[in-house]
Amino acid sequence: MFGSLRIKQQIRLNAALSYAIFWDRPEEVEKLLRHGADPNAVWDRDRPLEIAVRRAGLLLIESLLNAGADVQEPYRWAGHEFRLSHVAKQLHRPSDIVDCLARAERDAEAKYGARPLRSPVNLCSARHPA
Repeated sequence: MFGSLRIKQQIRLNAALSYAIFWDRPEEVEKLLRHGADPNAVWDRDRPLEIAVRRAGLLLIESLLNAGADVQEPYRWAGHEFRLSHVAKQLHRPSDIVDCLARAERDAEAKYGARPLRSPVNLCSARHPA
Protein backbone atom coordinates (compact mmCIF):
# COMPACT_ATOMS: atom_id res chain seq x y z
CA MET A 1 0.00 0.00 0.00
CA PHE A 2 2.69 2.48 0.98
CA GLY A 3 4.70 1.63 -2.13
CA SER A 4 1.79 2.61 -4.38
CA LEU A 5 1.39 5.89 -2.48
CA ARG A 6 5.06 6.70 -3.03
CA ILE A 7 4.72 5.88 -6.72
CA LYS A 8 1.67 8.15 -7.04
CA GLN A 9 3.50 10.93 -5.19
CA GLN A 10 6.52 10.55 -7.50
CA ILE A 11 4.28 10.68 -10.57
CA ARG A 12 2.67 13.88 -9.26
CA LEU A 13 6.06 15.43 -8.53
CA ASN A 14 7.35 14.56 -12.00
CA ALA A 15 4.21 15.89 -13.69
CA ALA A 16 4.40 19.11 -11.68
CA LEU A 17 8.08 19.44 -12.65
CA SER A 18 7.22 19.16 -16.33
CA TYR A 19 4.49 21.80 -16.04
CA ALA A 20 6.75 24.15 -14.06
CA ILE A 21 9.42 23.82 -16.75
CA PHE A 22 6.86 24.34 -19.51
CA TRP A 23 5.74 27.62 -17.90
CA ASP A 24 9.38 28.62 -17.11
CA ARG A 25 8.99 28.79 -13.33
CA PRO A 26 12.51 28.35 -11.90
CA GLU A 27 11.46 28.77 -8.25
CA GLU A 28 8.89 25.99 -8.50
CA VAL A 29 11.36 23.77 -10.38
CA GLU A 30 13.95 24.20 -7.60
CA LYS A 31 11.35 23.38 -4.96
CA LEU A 32 10.13 20.28 -6.81
CA LEU A 33 13.69 19.04 -7.34
CA ARG A 34 14.41 19.50 -3.63
CA HIS A 35 11.30 17.47 -2.83
CA GLY A 36 12.41 14.57 -5.01
CA ALA A 37 11.15 15.19 -8.54
CA ASP A 38 13.20 13.17 -11.03
CA PRO A 39 15.09 15.38 -13.52
CA ASN A 40 15.18 12.44 -15.97
CA ALA A 41 11.57 11.28 -15.74
CA VAL A 42 9.66 11.00 -18.98
CA TRP A 43 6.36 12.86 -19.01
CA ASP A 44 4.19 12.75 -22.12
CA ARG A 45 7.15 11.44 -24.20
CA ASP A 46 9.47 14.28 -23.12
CA ARG A 47 12.16 14.54 -20.49
CA PRO A 48 12.39 17.71 -18.37
CA LEU A 49 15.61 18.83 -20.07
CA GLU A 50 14.01 18.48 -23.52
CA ILE A 51 11.09 20.67 -22.42
CA ALA A 52 13.48 23.20 -20.95
CA VAL A 53 15.56 23.37 -24.13
CA ARG A 54 12.45 24.15 -26.15
CA ARG A 55 10.71 26.52 -23.73
CA ALA A 56 12.73 27.74 -20.76
CA GLY A 57 15.67 29.93 -19.88
CA LEU A 58 19.24 29.27 -18.87
CA LEU A 59 18.59 29.33 -15.11
CA LEU A 60 16.12 26.49 -15.39
CA ILE A 61 18.39 24.42 -17.64
CA GLU A 62 21.27 24.87 -15.20
CA SER A 63 19.02 23.79 -12.30
CA LEU A 64 18.13 20.58 -14.12
CA LEU A 65 21.75 19.86 -15.01
CA ASN A 66 22.83 20.47 -11.40
CA ALA A 67 20.08 18.09 -10.24
CA GLY A 68 21.49 15.33 -12.42
CA ALA A 69 19.57 15.61 -15.69
CA ASP A 70 21.19 13.30 -18.26
CA VAL A 71 22.51 15.59 -20.97
CA GLN A 72 23.82 12.61 -22.92
CA GLU A 73 20.35 11.16 -23.47
CA PRO A 74 19.58 12.21 -27.06
CA TYR A 75 16.49 13.99 -28.27
CA ARG A 76 14.57 11.61 -30.52
CA TRP A 77 12.53 12.78 -33.47
CA ALA A 78 11.38 10.97 -36.62
CA GLY A 79 13.71 8.06 -36.07
CA HIS A 80 16.77 10.26 -35.55
CA GLU A 81 18.71 11.17 -32.44
CA PHE A 82 20.15 14.62 -31.78
CA ARG A 83 22.29 16.16 -29.07
CA LEU A 84 20.35 18.73 -27.05
CA SER A 85 22.86 21.48 -27.90
CA HIS A 86 22.11 20.84 -31.59
CA VAL A 87 18.36 21.02 -30.91
CA ALA A 88 18.80 24.30 -29.03
CA LYS A 89 20.85 25.74 -31.87
CA GLN A 90 18.29 24.68 -34.50
CA LEU A 91 15.52 26.27 -32.41
CA HIS A 92 17.51 29.54 -32.37
CA ARG A 93 17.79 29.50 -28.59
CA PRO A 94 20.15 32.10 -27.08
CA SER A 95 23.84 31.30 -27.41
CA ASP A 96 24.31 31.03 -23.63
CA ILE A 97 21.84 28.11 -23.59
CA VAL A 98 23.54 26.40 -26.55
CA ASP A 99 26.97 26.93 -24.95
CA CYS A 100 25.79 25.63 -21.55
CA LEU A 101 24.41 22.45 -23.12
CA ALA A 102 27.48 21.91 -25.31
CA ARG A 103 29.76 22.34 -22.28
CA ALA A 104 27.65 19.89 -20.23
CA GLU A 105 27.73 17.38 -23.11
CA ARG A 106 31.53 17.66 -23.38
CA ASP A 107 31.92 17.25 -19.60
CA ALA A 108 29.64 14.19 -19.56
CA GLU A 109 31.49 12.67 -22.51
CA ALA A 110 34.83 13.19 -20.77
CA LYS A 111 33.48 11.66 -17.55
CA TYR A 112 31.38 8.78 -18.89
CA GLY A 113 32.61 8.29 -22.45
CA ALA A 114 30.88 9.03 -25.72
CA ARG A 115 27.35 7.81 -26.32
CA PRO A 116 26.91 7.36 -30.07
CA LEU A 117 23.81 8.73 -31.72
CA ARG A 118 21.60 6.45 -33.76
CA SER A 119 19.81 7.26 -36.96
CA PRO A 120 17.80 5.02 -39.28
CA VAL A 121 20.88 4.66 -41.51
CA ASN A 122 23.08 3.61 -38.58
CA LEU A 123 20.45 1.18 -37.28
CA CYS A 124 20.03 -0.38 -40.72
CA SER A 125 23.76 -0.86 -41.24
CA ALA A 126 24.10 -2.33 -37.73
CA ARG A 127 21.45 -4.94 -38.53
CA HIS A 128 22.85 -5.74 -41.98
CA PRO A 129 26.64 -5.48 -41.87
CA ALA A 130 28.39 -5.28 -45.21
